Amino acid sequence: FDKRAKYVAVAKRYLEKQKLLILGEGFQSKRGRFDLIALDRKTLVMVSVRLRGCPEPVPDDDEVADPRDVQVAADEWRERHHHVSIDAYRFDVVRLDWYANRKGEPVIRYFPDAISVGQTRRLVETSSP
Repeated sequence: FDKRAKYVAVAKRYLEKQKLLILGEGFQSKRGRFDLIALDRKTLVMVSVRLRGCPEPVPDDDEVADPRDVQVAADEWRERHHHVSIDAYRFDVVRLDWYANRKGEPVIRYFPDAISVGQTRRLVETSSP
Protein backbone atom coordinates (compact mmCIF):
# COMPACT_ATOMS: atom_id res chain seq x y z
CA PHE A 1 0.00 0.00 0.00
CA ASP A 2 1.57 3.24 -1.17
CA LYS A 3 2.14 5.80 1.63
CA ARG A 4 0.78 8.59 -0.55
CA ALA A 5 -2.37 6.57 -1.29
CA LYS A 6 -3.57 6.75 2.32
CA TYR A 7 -3.40 10.55 2.24
CA VAL A 8 -5.16 10.68 -1.11
CA ALA A 9 -7.89 8.51 0.48
CA VAL A 10 -8.31 11.14 3.23
CA ALA A 11 -8.75 13.83 0.57
CA LYS A 12 -11.15 11.61 -1.37
CA ARG A 13 -13.42 11.13 1.66
CA TYR A 14 -13.36 14.88 2.29
CA LEU A 15 -14.35 15.71 -1.30
CA GLU A 16 -17.15 13.14 -1.22
CA LYS A 17 -18.51 14.92 1.88
CA GLN A 18 -18.40 18.13 -0.18
CA LYS A 19 -20.74 16.37 -2.67
CA LEU A 20 -18.15 15.81 -5.41
CA LEU A 21 -18.41 12.53 -7.31
CA ILE A 22 -15.00 10.86 -7.52
CA LEU A 23 -14.45 9.47 -11.03
CA GLY A 24 -10.89 8.22 -10.70
CA GLU A 25 -7.55 8.30 -8.95
CA GLY A 26 -4.01 8.77 -10.16
CA PHE A 27 -4.64 10.23 -13.62
CA GLN A 28 -1.35 10.67 -15.48
CA SER A 29 -1.47 13.21 -18.28
CA LYS A 30 1.26 14.41 -20.62
CA ARG A 31 1.77 17.42 -18.34
CA GLY A 32 1.68 15.83 -14.90
CA ARG A 33 -0.24 13.66 -12.48
CA PHE A 34 -3.56 14.41 -10.79
CA ASP A 35 -4.32 12.57 -7.58
CA LEU A 36 -8.10 12.59 -8.05
CA ILE A 37 -10.56 13.27 -10.85
CA ALA A 38 -14.02 14.35 -9.72
CA LEU A 39 -17.26 15.74 -11.03
CA ASP A 40 -18.98 18.76 -9.48
CA ARG A 41 -22.32 18.87 -11.27
CA LYS A 42 -21.11 19.12 -14.91
CA THR A 43 -17.65 20.48 -14.07
CA LEU A 44 -14.65 18.17 -14.34
CA VAL A 45 -12.41 18.71 -11.32
CA MET A 46 -8.70 17.84 -11.53
CA VAL A 47 -7.42 17.52 -7.93
CA SER A 48 -3.91 17.67 -6.50
CA VAL A 49 -3.39 16.49 -2.92
CA ARG A 50 -0.57 18.36 -1.22
CA LEU A 51 1.05 17.44 2.06
CA ARG A 52 2.48 20.02 4.47
CA GLY A 53 4.46 18.88 7.48
CA CYS A 54 3.72 15.22 6.84
CA PRO A 55 5.10 13.08 9.70
CA GLU A 56 6.56 10.50 7.29
CA PRO A 57 8.47 10.96 4.06
CA VAL A 58 6.14 10.73 1.08
CA PRO A 59 7.31 11.44 -2.47
CA ASP A 60 5.48 14.24 -4.23
CA ASP A 61 4.02 13.57 -7.62
CA ASP A 62 4.57 15.94 -10.48
CA GLU A 63 2.66 19.03 -9.49
CA VAL A 64 0.59 20.76 -12.10
CA ALA A 65 0.43 24.48 -11.57
CA ASP A 66 -0.13 26.00 -14.99
CA PRO A 67 -3.65 26.57 -16.35
CA ARG A 68 -2.54 25.35 -19.79
CA ASP A 69 -1.39 22.07 -18.27
CA VAL A 70 -4.79 21.62 -16.62
CA GLN A 71 -6.51 22.30 -19.94
CA VAL A 72 -4.35 19.70 -21.71
CA ALA A 73 -5.08 17.16 -18.97
CA ALA A 74 -8.83 17.91 -19.05
CA ASP A 75 -8.83 17.40 -22.82
CA GLU A 76 -6.90 14.12 -22.47
CA TRP A 77 -9.35 12.88 -19.84
CA ARG A 78 -12.34 13.82 -22.00
CA GLU A 79 -10.87 11.95 -24.99
CA ARG A 80 -10.72 8.78 -22.90
CA HIS A 81 -14.13 9.21 -21.23
CA HIS A 82 -16.66 10.33 -23.84
CA HIS A 83 -19.59 8.95 -21.82
CA VAL A 84 -19.29 11.66 -19.11
CA SER A 85 -21.09 14.93 -19.85
CA ILE A 86 -18.84 17.87 -18.96
CA ASP A 87 -19.42 21.59 -19.50
CA ALA A 88 -16.32 23.00 -17.82
CA TYR A 89 -13.23 22.08 -15.83
CA ARG A 90 -11.22 23.41 -12.92
CA PHE A 91 -8.20 22.57 -10.80
CA ASP A 92 -8.63 22.11 -7.03
CA VAL A 93 -6.09 21.53 -4.30
CA VAL A 94 -6.65 19.62 -1.08
CA ARG A 95 -3.86 20.28 1.39
CA LEU A 96 -3.32 18.12 4.43
CA ASP A 97 -1.54 20.36 6.94
CA TRP A 98 0.10 18.82 10.02
CA TYR A 99 1.66 22.15 11.07
CA ALA A 100 -1.80 23.56 11.82
CA ASN A 101 -2.68 20.83 14.34
CA ARG A 102 -0.20 19.46 16.87
CA LYS A 103 -2.42 16.48 17.78
CA GLY A 104 -1.06 14.27 15.01
CA GLU A 105 -4.02 14.62 12.64
CA PRO A 106 -3.83 16.93 9.65
CA VAL A 107 -6.07 19.91 9.14
CA ILE A 108 -7.74 19.62 5.73
CA ARG A 109 -7.64 22.79 3.68
CA TYR A 110 -9.60 22.86 0.44
CA PHE A 111 -8.84 25.31 -2.37
CA PRO A 112 -11.40 24.98 -5.16
CA ASP A 113 -10.49 26.61 -8.46
CA ALA A 114 -6.90 26.96 -7.25
CA ILE A 115 -5.11 28.13 -10.38
CA SER A 116 -7.71 29.53 -12.75
CA VAL A 117 -7.75 32.86 -10.94
CA GLY A 118 -11.24 32.52 -9.56
CA GLN A 119 -12.96 31.47 -12.74
CA THR A 120 -13.92 27.98 -13.86
CA ARG A 121 -12.70 27.42 -17.39
CA ARG A 122 -15.41 26.76 -19.95
CA LEU A 123 -14.73 24.05 -22.46
CA VAL A 124 -14.80 25.28 -26.03
CA GLU A 125 -15.88 22.84 -28.67
CA THR A 126 -13.99 23.23 -31.91
CA SER A 127 -15.45 22.17 -35.20
CA SER A 128 -13.84 21.57 -38.55
CA PRO A 129 -14.94 23.81 -41.44
